Amino acid sequence: MRKKNGFTLIELLIVLAVIAALIATMTPLALNAIRRSQASKVAQNIKILANMLEVAAYSNGLTGEGAVAGIDGDEIRLKDLVRDLPDSYALLYDNENGKITATISTSDRANLAEVQRLLPGTQKGNWGEIQSRTAPGKNKTDDKDFFHDIPDGFKTESNGEFINYYFSFQIY
Repeated sequence: MRKKNGFTLIELLIVLAVIAALIATMTPLALNAIRRSQASKVAQNIKILANMLEVAAYSNGLTGEGAVAGIDGDEIRLKDLVRDLPDSYALLYDNENGKITATISTSDRANLAEVQRLLPGTQKGNWGEIQSRTAPGKNKTDDKDFFHDIPDGFKTESNGEFINYYFSFQIY
């Protein structure tokens, strides 16, 4: 009797079933890892921006208009704080007698609960909430100490959904 070369159909089906089971098991794990890494990136970017704004305010002081000064003496911009930052981040802040109340917002998509776990105090919100929380009770067009750096296209990318981080600090 002659020996057969190759695999039987049953053997091939078993191998395919094992591969399908492994893929089905690994896919949710990979998707969760991607979700966590995106949330980690967003939380880290926000925290770095917040820290760098505070460092710039303490190091460079304020301009004559009350804005946080950059190295060149002009109003600080996001690109002055962190290089290679995507246009999905915005900075808004108000200066009331040396107390800076700031908001860093991003239109980056990330799981809010995961971002909040990594960076407590982050919230989901819309554009009106961002401005009213940063400088409550003020008309932004008349407010001379309300400053912002909002990249072109920031609002249109986000469909009105933002992840916001509100914080404040005192300049002495």
